[in-house]
Amino acid sequence: MHSLQEQLEAAVRLHQSGDLAQAQPLYEQVLEQQATHPDALHLYGVLLHQRQQPQGAVEYIRRAIRLNPHSPLYHSNLAAALLETGNAAGAVSACRRALELDPRHVAAQANLGRACLQAGQLTEAACELQLAVQQQPHDALLWDCLIHALEQNGDRTAALKTAREATGLHAGQGGLYRRLARLLAQSGELEEARQQAEQATRLQPADAGSWLTLSNVLRELRRFDAAETACRQAVQLAPQLAFTHLSLAGILVELGRLSEAIDASHQGLELAGERPGLPSGLLSAGERADVWFTLGTACLGVERFDEAIDALQRAHQIQPAESRIRLNLGAALREAGQLQEGEQVLRSLVQDHPRQAEALVNLGAVLSELGRTEEAIACCEQAIALEPDSTWARLNLARQTVKTSDAARTLEAARRAVSPHSPEPAASFELGNLCREEGEPEQAVEAYSRAIAGNPAFAEARFNRSLALLSLGRLEEGWDEYEWRLGTQVPRRPSEVPLWTGEPLENRTILVQYEQGIGDEVMFSSCLPDLLKLAGHVMLECSPRLVPLLARSFPEITVLPVGGGGAENSAGESTGNRRPDCRIMAGSLPRFFRRSAALFPEHTGWLEADARSVARWQEQLHEGAAELVVGISWRGGKQPAARRLRSTALADWSPLLTDPRLRVISLQYGDCTAELAAAREAGLSIEQPEGIDPLAELDDYAALLCSLDLVISVDNATVHLAGALGCEVWTLLPRAADWRWQQTGETSPWYPSMRLFRQPAADDWGSVFSRVQSAVAERMPLRDFSSQPGRFDGPHGHQPLAAATNPPDRELVTAAAPAQNLAAAGWAGRGLRHSIEGSRQEAISCWETACRLEPHTGEYWHGLG
Repeated sequence: MHSLQEQLEAAVRLHQSGDLAQAQPLYEQVLEQQATHPDALHLYGVLLHQRQQPQGAVEYIRRAIRLNPHSPLYHSNLAAALLETGNAAGAVSACRRALELDPRHVAAQANLGRACLQAGQLTEAACELQLAVQQQPHDALLWDCLIHALEQNGDRTAALKTAREATGLHAGQGGLYRRLARLLAQSGELEEARQQAEQATRLQPADAGSWLTLSNVLRELRRFDAAETACRQAVQLAPQLAFTHLSLAGILVELGRLSEAIDASHQGLELAGERPGLPSGLLSAGERADVWFTLGTACLGVERFDEAIDALQRAHQIQPAESRIRLNLGAALREAGQLQEGEQVLRSLVQDHPRQAEALVNLGAVLSELGRTEEAIACCEQAIALEPDSTWARLNLARQTVKTSDAARTLEAARRAVSPHSPEPAASFELGNLCREEGEPEQAVEAYSRAIAGNPAFAEARFNRSLALLSLGRLEEGWDEYEWRLGTQVPRRPSEVPLWTGEPLENRTILVQYEQGIGDEVMFSSCLPDLLKLAGHVMLECSPRLVPLLARSFPEITVLPVGGGGAENSAGESTGNRRPDCRIMAGSLPRFFRRSAALFPEHTGWLEADARSVARWQEQLHEGAAELVVGISWRGGKQPAARRLRSTALADWSPLLTDPRLRVISLQYGDCTAELAAAREAGLSIEQPEGIDPLAELDDYAALLCSLDLVISVDNATVHLAGALGCEVWTLLPRAADWRWQQTGETSPWYPSMRLFRQPAADDWGSVFSRVQSAVAERMPLRDFSSQPGRFDGPHGHQPLAAATNPPDRELVTAAAPAQNLAAAGWAGRGLRHSIEGSRQEAISCWETACRLEPHTGEYWHGLG
């Protein structure tokens, strides 16, 4: 039988060899035999510390100290255990007692430096750690602690000098290179910082912190693509760390991939315990404010204004004096239409920082929206006086003066404000936005191109350039660049199902994924017949409101409501008996099927309204003596800026609403009860159909549209639905029309039954309504061309939309009673008027359109001849 001393020696040998699991029971056997053995108690406590049980370690080492209070080693190891429990003050006391017993105790000196650092005693920590590294110059961890103490104490010069010395002594320690890289970056020595950070990743390729440091340095160097790559490596190595996701979010904001930035922010906030309803988590107050600011800025960029305001207000609550937060909060409030609140935030900022030019510029933007143009101009001029070279101030001054002077001259001034060699891609981007807003897409393309030359990964600039290209009819370039909307305007949707890239689809199932709004859904659905010709089967996600209409119109397609279980599963798992082999976002379809004007098919609509509902509405609406039953919609645009640009006042429609020959039906969605009541009080005649709520259900709304003689509307979802149904529709457009309507012409390749009425100058709705009134007068005598109201159909009924590559040759079907083509008759009337006036080219164009829409009517061919 072994003696107690032999058992203890055996335990120590196992302990020293690193076999803690075998050593532990031997120590316990010794203590069972002699519970007051000080060395056994001490060593057992050290073992518990090494096995991540610091509370137990403290208990046993303290018992040893009570038996032998004069051992400096006991006190030093007690300090190490106390540090692990977070008791830094106790650790400092234990170390000082050890050094009283042995002033040259190396371990106690090192632990004292670490304990002072953890206790926040930074000056003492730096002094004690200086002594420790002199005693143990080959301990890299002590050097790291010393550098950290110097940095935290504000002595960055000494910290940088020490870091250089440490890396010279420890060339293989990646952690020291990482710390050196951070210090160099803080000192502005970014290129050397990059080199040291890269060395850290070479030495520690599995260390997320080294990759994160490299990412931060590359971000400071504005090498955002490389920064993203490094940061994603950190995320892959440490997906549980909030900081990796939050840092990625900041980089994605710089790259303009704002939807992805929002997703990364949410993930980081969740990991950090900073989601709404949870207590404060891992982040300091400054870090929390920065994270909410990043999220708010990203939401602002993708026009998710309510979310932006919420995030920025959270940041503002944490740091109420931070000017960048107040600046973006004011901008978000302005974009959300909360103008008085935005003015209040920005006026407060200007009062606190009267020499901050950007605050003055943003205040001017709010005042402009409030109609106080002179005050807005004064703000911009004051900003220019403070910063004469401020591109932003001059651009925003141009935005204000365009309302009071010649737009062309103002845009020229704005172009001069942005140097062709400007180092700020964002300035050229804003110039491009201004040019687009003023209906100058060619100039917008030039400005966006300069922004992209300065930052090739500028996703928002590429997306906006695609819209300008499409508005110019440069379809091939435009559709290719339109893909940049993914990750900026449209969130990327992770899925195991691969994206379709144009490969053969025979005997394969493709999923068309939902994106954007009702109008876009309808317009992009015009490409579905082309896709059906290629694919074995098509699955389609869509808004629940559109499911009945699309399912009826495309019986070959599996139609799934977005947000339903089937639609969610369709992107990754089987849905029913089908699983997609590949997928495509709906907005990417034209990239394959509408790359030139020649690829837009001739058609008379591709959506089918319910025939019984159409007949019911026709019976209701075509009673009485009215010569035309007209549906109107006067507001459009989801976001405040678009709504202001596209919308009209109901009073603008008074020439139509007072014409006794017309029966006018409201097609306006949303609550317009007060507007309709005011119109009736003013003697205007307009009816509100009962039981119609297009915000909840579109199938009966489609039937209502098909029962009308004519739809007249501003740019909103109604015109898309009417055009897709083949209804005669007149669309009223602002001068800076949306990209899909291009910049000139009276027709749309998307909807042959549509006629476009454009503002000749910004805000000039008067001349638009004058032309509409004349067009209605022209349209009126042609009422007897048709015996039935409804959609415009040929003599054989409704011709479904054909794929662009083949002429229509299949049997024609209709959802309603046959009717003469009223749109063709309208073009014929205009052709006759132009012929009488001697405008031969215009007459030829009108007669050709009438012949194309109604090829079986000899009078049209006679007029063209």
